[in-house]
Amino acid sequence: MQQLLKNYLYFAVHPFRQSEVFGEVRALELEKRRTMSLSLVGSRDDETSKLKKSFAPMSFYELLSCSWLLAVIKTMYFVLSLMIGHYLIRSGTFLKGIKNLDFLRAGEQNQETVLFILLLQLVFFPLGVWIYIKFWKTIIIFFTKLFDKDEGIESIVDEVVEHSLCSHVFLLIPVFGDLARHFSSVIYLYAGCKNNLGLSSIQSLAVIISPIFLLLSFFTSVILSFLIIVMSLF
Repeated sequence: MQQLLKNYLYFAVHPFRQSEVFGEVRALELEKRRTMSLSLVGSRDDETSKLKKSFAPMSFYELLSCSWLLAVIKTMYFVLSLMIGHYLIRSGTFLKGIKNLDFLRAGEQNQETVLFILLLQLVFFPLGVWIYIKFWKTIIIFFTKLFDKDEGIESIVDEVVEHSLCSHVFLLIPVFGDLARHFSSVIYLYAGCKNNLGLSSIQSLAVIISPIFLLLSFFTSVILSFLIIVMSLF
């Protein structure tokens, strides 16, 4: 478990280098299969083994387990902050002039609702990860086909998207952890597209920002449809 967390943290800290190593190992193995000379095969084996020692591949379930653990820690942060806030309010440290108990009860009910939603998110965390992976795999595979990179691309896309789950390490940061996680996941996806898939910087950027254009197109079509319906009524 310790080595697993170490690998997880290493990829979170070095996303570009790790994505580059994935690509280098794959290129060396492909070249080894194409090489017929035994001496060259031996040298390529040595080079591949050296590269493989610089990182330990993580399976989807390993990445999911580590990310889920960090989500649990984030929930514990929130529960702890609720407990501290509840204690301070009840002890009269804050809001000393407030005598309206309905205000306090409403605040407690809101806290319970938020806590219930967080616990639901924690329980259904694997489902959210599955949707995230399916969404980005669909986007990236579409663009790789558009850029004429079809050969054995699905396994590489799996590596790119699944290892972007390492962005959950930023959930260790209180308050701003979620924001940092969303921002860093985009960087990890960009690093994977560029250094692992072998896309250019412009192509990788196009893949990353494509969901924004999809959302804009969707809302534009909805607004236009609504306007057409309204105009047809008059």
